[in-house]
This record gives sequence, structure tokens and C-alpha cells, in this order.
Amino acid sequence: MSALKFGTGMGILVLAIGLSIIASPFVASFSQSGFHFYSPSQDYQSYRDGQSVILDFTSPYPNSEFTVIVNQVIVNQTTHKETIKLYNSLGEFTNSTGGFYGPIISGEYPIGQYLILIEDPTYNAYSSFNISITPSSYPAYIEANVEAQNGTPISGANVQAKAPNGTIVANNVTGSNGVAYLQVQYPLSPINYTLIASANGYKTESAVVDVNSNTTFPVTLKLPYIGLYVNLTGIFQNGKQITNYSLIEGQPVTLEYQVIYQGKSVSNVEVGAYIPYVNKTLTALTNSNGLANITFTPPLVGKVSVMVNASAVYNNTAGHTEVKLNFEPTYFKVPINVKVTEENGSALFSNISLVYTNGTKETAQGSSVVFNVSYDGTPEKFMIYASSMGFVSENKTILVNGTQPVNVTLALPREYMNVSISVAQNGTTLFPPYHLVGGVPFLITVNSTMNGEPVPATLSGTLIFYNGTTKSFSTTLSSGSGQVKLVLPKTNTTAEVELKLSYDGVQYSKMFNLSSLVYPTVTTSSIPPTTTTTHPSTNYLPYIIIGIIIVIVIVAVLAFTRRPKTTK
Repeated sequence: MSALKFGTGMGILVLAIGLSIIASPFVASFSQSGFHFYSPSQDYQSYRDGQSVILDFTSPYPNSEFTVIVNQVIVNQTTHKETIKLYNSLGEFTNSTGGFYGPIISGEYPIGQYLILIEDPTYNAYSSFNISITPSSYPAYIEANVEAQNGTPISGANVQAKAPNGTIVANNVTGSNGVAYLQVQYPLSPINYTLIASANGYKTESAVVDVNSNTTFPVTLKLPYIGLYVNLTGIFQNGKQITNYSLIEGQPVTLEYQVIYQGKSVSNVEVGAYIPYVNKTLTALTNSNGLANITFTPPLVGKVSVMVNASAVYNNTAGHTEVKLNFEPTYFKVPINVKVTEENGSALFSNISLVYTNGTKETAQGSSVVFNVSYDGTPEKFMIYASSMGFVSENKTILVNGTQPVNVTLALPREYMNVSISVAQNGTTLFPPYHLVGGVPFLITVNSTMNGEPVPATLSGTLIFYNGTTKSFSTTLSSGSGQVKLVLPKTNTTAEVELKLSYDGVQYSKMFNLSSLVYPTVTTSSIPPTTTTTHPSTNYLPYIIIGIIIVIVIVAVLAFTRRPKTTK
């Protein structure tokens, strides 16, 4: 009995282990430098565009700060050389067991390959792996061939492509060959698009297109006739059929329409086309082939696009069609005659330019020039500029509003230079007449303006001394101002200054006089001092004699009083 219990227990244990193995899915992973990665589960794992990249790993580095560096690998398509470019950097921490789980790439990242680096400087642990982000879809194309039941291509048919959820993802209009191309998306798995084609006079038809790759899928849709159909079969101008709907103004245009009822052309039906371009409705009757021609001449109004609507009624059934026509202007050459003079009417050779409203410029030289501009029926303004050395520039705005020549005259006033001159020495500004100290430098300051603005005129001058010798100097007045430092001889003399300025053909000259003075100076000699006997003035002689007498009397009295007495 015990053996049976033991066997039964072992059986249950084996069954439990087996079930646990079956219930536990296989988890792909890889390891590097102590990091055990579960997501990504392998190097070079691929992700779809917009898919989040989850980083999931365990490591022996608990509560440690690490950095996730996302580098984009850029491959040169010609040399196939790889370049590593830093795209993003994230700072993260492992949990208490050394694990981490979280997104490192989310949102829209550029399609391509990325090198991911994991760096833990605390434990000197580093790891890396590669991932790739691939497009979530690729473009595919549907080639829609729209035909009538008899196989005739239907021009101008509207074609739409709808996604499985009913959203219109592409639409186009068939050309003269009845073909329209629509771009759709192939989401890397088969998808069914519904193609819908419609045209005036035809029943709308649809077809399902299975797009299973990023290639082109041709589809043919045959549309049955319904009711009355008015079809624009041709546009003609100057004996040529126009297929791009672009026409020239001023030249007759013929629109050819065909009227079809229940799939057959009908004759003697009036077709009316409203031309907003000429603001009237023009009519014509269909012939035996159901064709009617409507001709009109577009006026000269400049570049314009108009919608022409045509309609017809037959057997109490109405049909209509419309077409957008683009009219390009017919250009006429209009001469603009420009004459430039001085204020007194004399012809003046000048630089002349004509500027269009879009900034385009034409230039010419002379006193009388002609510019030929194009007139397309749209009024346009132009600017005429004229300049000549020594004269004030002038400009004039003109309007070209017809095909007749335009005459323009510009009279340029002469340009004058305003000059101020000052003379200073030892920091003091002097005024005429200029008296200077010889041998001491002095400054001549010159300022020049034209039309109220400083100009960098060229200054040249000559200092003419009294004895006929000269000293020349020159400089450029930067920002309209400049100085010249000069010095007169250390003698009493005179000199003359001649100044000449020039800028843009304008001349200025000025002369003024200078004088120099030399003041006497006291110098101290280095000869040793000598003893000098000073003779008193005779005016003091009586006083000296009296003093001498007084001195003699005093001496005599003293001598007498001090003589020893004789003893008898």
C-alpha cells in the first residue's frame, strides 16, 4: 500500500514538473559584462517605426546609476562607410536587485540602425548591442485603367482608393489614356483596398485590390453608360490639339463636345457652354457623330484659370460636364524710353536701371536708353533709377498698362560737398587769422558730408612756405572725418595751405594762410658765480661822511676815559 502511495506521489510530481515546463514559455536573452538582457532579446533586434524599445535586464549592480547612450549608425550609400552620431543619452538607476525595466526609445525615431551603449562607471561595467528601426509600411501603387463598355478609355474619370476602414487614402483623375495612378501603403502584410471609379454619363464601378507587396498593381474598371452623357473630346488652338489644358490668350479656342445617350451618340442636340472668361453662354448643334464645336477667343487679361461648364438636354434627360482651362498671356514687347539730363536739360551720361516688381533688374549706360518689357494684359509697375558721378541719383515709378511706348525723363541735380575745417594747436582751437607757434605741431581737422551724410572723401593738400618750398600730404576721411598733423618752422614766417577733396566725382578746394611766431626765451648759464664790488650811489655820500665822523668821536671819547691816572 505504501509502495502504491509512493508511486502515485512520484507520478504526480513528474506530471507537475512536466506541466510547469509546458506552461513556462521560452524566453530569449543574452548576456554581456554582467548584464543579462531580456529585452532586446538579441543583438540586431528589429523594431517597427513608432514602436517603443524596452530595455529589460538584470545585473549584479544594485541601486547603481548607469547611462544609456543611443547612437545612430549612418551609412554612406556610395562608400558604405559607417559614421556614428550621438542621438540621445539617458541617465537611469538599477533597482535594489540590480535590474531595470523601461523604455529607451519611443515615438518617431528615424529609420535606420542604432548602437546602444550601457555604461556603469561605478562598477566599471559596460555593454552594447545593436537594434534597427524599420518602416511600418512601404508605398505601393495601383494603376487604374478606366474604360467604357466598348473599351474606349474614359478621360477625366475620378478614381478613389479606400482602406479597409472606409477612409479614402488616395484619389486621382484619369488622363487622356484613361489611366490614373494612386499611391497607397503596404503595411508589410497583405491589405485590401477598394478602388472606386466614376465619370459623367457612366455608372460608378468598384473593385477590390489585394496589395501584398510594395509594387504596382494594375486594375481595369469598365463603366456602363447611363442616361445622357456630355463628353469633352478635344481642345484645339492654332490647328493643334491641346492635351494639357494650357492655352494662349488672344488666339481662338475650339472645344469639341460629344453627346451620348444610353451609350450611343445623338445628333441635332444643342450643347451650351458657359465661358466665364467672356461672360456668355455659347451654343452649337451636334452632327451625325454627336459632335459639337464651340469656339471663342480669350481676351488679354493676364494669366488666369477658368471653369467651363457645358450641358445638353435630350429626351427629357440632362447631362453636363466641366473642364478647367488654364490661359497663359500673349506677351507684347513694350518699349520704355529713358532719357537722363542735367537740370539745365543737357544730356547726361548715366548708369540707368529698370527694376521689376519681383526684384529683377536690367541695367544700361548712356543718356538715352530703351528697355523692352513684356506686357501680358496685366498692369505692372516698374522703377527707373539713374545715377551719374557728381550728381544726385533720381528714380521714378512708371505703370505699363498697354502696348504703347512709355517715355521717361529724369533730371539729375548736381551734387555738392559740404566741408568744415578747423585748426588747433596745443589742444586749443584757433580762428582766422591763424597765428601759430613755430616749431610746435598743429592739427587740421576736416569733415565732409554730401546730402547730409558723411562721405569718405579723399583729402590731398600742400603746405607752401614763404620761401617757396612745399610739403604735400594726403589722407582719406574715414566716416567723413580726418586729421592732418603739420608743423611750421621755428621762425617768424608765413605759409599758405591748399586743401583739395574729392568723392564720387564731386570736387572741393580751399586755401588759407598761416603765420608762425617765435617768442624769446630766458636761459640759465652754467658759469660759476663771480664776486662783484658794488659802489654806492653818490646820493648816499653825505650820510656816509656823517657816520664816519660819529664813529671817530665815539672812539676818541672811549680812549680818553680809559687813560690811567698819574700818582703824585
